[in-house]
Amino acid sequence: MLYNDFIKLQEQVKDILVNYTYFLKKGAQLNFKYTASFKDEILKDFKIRNENTMLITAITMLNDKKKLEEVDNYINDYKKNYSKDLINLNNRIIASTNILNNELTLELKEELENHFVELVKNYYPALRLEENSEYIKAFELLQSLYQQNNYNTYFASYELFKNLFTEKDYHGVDFDRYANIYMNLMQQITTDTVKRKQAYPYIKEEVFEDEISLAREKGDFKARINKLLEANASIKKDFVEIYGEMVELD
Repeated sequence: MLYNDFIKLQEQVKDILVNYTYFLKKGAQLNFKYTASFKDEILKDFKIRNENTMLITAITMLNDKKKLEEVDNYINDYKKNYSKDLINLNNRIIASTNILNNELTLELKEELENHFVELVKNYYPALRLEENSEYIKAFELLQSLYQQNNYNTYFASYELFKNLFTEKDYHGVDFDRYANIYMNLMQQITTDTVKRKQAYPYIKEEVFEDEISLAREKGDFKARINKLLEANASIKKDFVEIYGEMVELD
């Protein structure tokens, strides 16, 4: 492959990476919005699902004639892990709410957008076949801050890591090797994009189209929780009959 052909291919890859960057940010923003909008429902769903899982497993252990001490240890361990997971979930909810409340002005948002897009075009790790872990971690941090619209921390972090992002001369590289990697990268992005579009949070985009859609989602979420509660009541009854007393998650 000639140098000019390589540069043309690289420009094509850059365009795809920029569009992929916008796509990933859209997903991140949807996740923040959904998490903040349905925080009460998410917390209820999380507790009931975990409680059902814990009790069903404990019932199975008791039916399998496991020692009571072993069942107690399982329940205590599950409660500890649940408490840790609940803290993490609450932290994500708080973070999502803060991100949405700290809306940037259009001018600052454009400045952040333009800066990171240029970073993607010139310093995207896979574009340069970068293997330096410090470089990759720095880029991923900036990408995360960009997706959060965290203007101040983004530019403060960039100042801290900017010496890592040096110009790369492609004249002496193996063009065919790079070209093969670029082709694989474009295919990976295409596959990943199709997969993501069919999953959360992208499938929730229509929820925020209007107030009717938002109310419908809240109603559907409440219906799912009610079904979980119905199952929960039955599971608790079975558990008490075997275990002798009620066990619940806080």
